[in-house]
Amino acid sequence: MRKWLSASAVLLLLAVVSVPVFNLTRYSPATTVSRYLNALADGNGAAARGLVLGPDLQNTDGMTDEVIGGAQGVPTQIKTDVEESGDTTARVRADYVLGSKPHSTVFTLERIPRTWGLFSQWRIRVEDWPTLSVQGPQAQAANINSQPMANGTNAVPVLFPLQYGVGFNQKYVKSGYKTVDVVEPGEEHSVTVEAEPTPALSEEAQAQLRKQLEDCTKQKVLMPTGCVFGYETDNTILGDVHWELKSVPDVELVRDPSMTVSTSLGSSGDPSSGDGGDSQKAEQAGGLRMRPAEATFIISGNYRDSRTGTETDFREEITELISARIILTEDGKVRVEQIEP
Repeated sequence: MRKWLSASAVLLLLAVVSVPVFNLTRYSPATTVSRYLNALADGNGAAARGLVLGPDLQNTDGMTDEVIGGAQGVPTQIKTDVEESGDTTARVRADYVLGSKPHSTVFTLERIPRTWGLFSQWRIRVEDWPTLSVQGPQAQAANINSQPMANGTNAVPVLFPLQYGVGFNQKYVKSGYKTVDVVEPGEEHSVTVEAEPTPALSEEAQAQLRKQLEDCTKQKVLMPTGCVFGYETDNTILGDVHWELKSVPDVELVRDPSMTVSTSLGSSGDPSSGDGGDSQKAEQAGGLRMRPAEATFIISGNYRDSRTGTETDFREEITELISARIILTEDGKVRVEQIEP
């Protein structure tokens, strides 16, 4: 019995002694920072967020495992140093390499209630999340680390320190990715990316334009409604006229400076500059239009000459310049709006 009591006393003593040791090592502020940085390096956004006390998040699209796992650069060669340590707060400096660049970040930590009343628990305090936004035509279609961002915010909150890639890689628009190093809380990064139309966008615009012109030729009037071509005459048209589409213009997409507008990543239709419906249309159009090109139509019918009264069949070939605004909507669809060249 005495042996059992002695053994229990020894175990209790070891447990009591081990608590301060664990608090200085496994549960220290520096260890918390290391765990956080390693979670980022492992692409584990959920684990990283679990070590942070920060403002409530309405949108975590920029903090998913997919976004973190696709980072262009993650913290490596991590070294931590406790600059200040008190009963409830601490400051830890972390030196690391992000991509190929050395960086350092000072983290503020707060102690939270102990686990089982013994072991210290520290969390990184973030007063303001860093954010990423993108500006330029088709900004609403941009990706972060190859992941699309859902609409709903003007700037996407992200985790730090990480190197993010912002760009486009979609069916209708693409661009090279620009990298951004986000290393401090509260940083606001705005990235300007120029999206280039893909051949698929030109092909889709060509197909829609052809269908629109074909639909226009189904109207049996001199000036088809909603179309940018027609036939003017001083003679009296007898009955219906008939249109034929002889040739369709090739769609060549060019930038339209009058339609360029800056928007924020993930915007829900409210541009960050401009006003009203014109800005909304500009945002969706993304500054693309079709270079004016010729289309050929044939109109035929019967008319009464305004001077002689003679009734005559006619058939004429008409060449018109056609242009259009190419709109890429927020749901990824293409819309072609014919405009005056």
